[in-house]
Amino acid sequence: MIISRHYMDSDMLRFEVRKRDQLHEDVSGYLKLAGISTVTYTLMKKENLEVVGIVGLNVLWKGVAQVWLLTSDAARGCGVSYTKECIRLMDQEALRLSIRRIHIVVDAGIKENARWAKVLGFKYESSMKKAAPNGNDMNIYVYWPKGVNYGWRRTVSTAA
Repeated sequence: MIISRHYMDSDMLRFEVRKRDQLHEDVSGYLKLAGISTVTYTLMKKENLEVVGIVGLNVLWKGVAQVWLLTSDAARGCGVSYTKECIRLMDQEALRLSIRRIHIVVDAGIKENARWAKVLGFKYESSMKKAAPNGNDMNIYVYWPKGVNYGWRRTVSTAA
């Protein structure tokens, strides 16, 4: 089971980025975001408090935020619990911060990350050509938080 708490700088000492995500030379750029994100959480295994992920939400302007996620290889076997906790945190913070749209940007060359974004409930929106540090395209996916009244359509239910 995965639990979360607010991020602390010392969490980085207990975290190792997934091998496939080390494709980019500067994963440390994401790690720097942990200190400046609007809100950042550490995801851990409940049984031993092993750090398996870090998730941050950056408010870009009123009502719009970008989420970023770093996952450790230690998260293997925790997929369902990890995914549910990420969704819970996004919905919780969207309500708290009045966020109506959350987007995530993933390297189009890493198919597993795109698949996981879809599992989280994100929908493909567009691509940025050659925008990744390695020259790959970057895909933008959007998430509509539960419990938010969008005005242009009925409120998305908070029921599971």
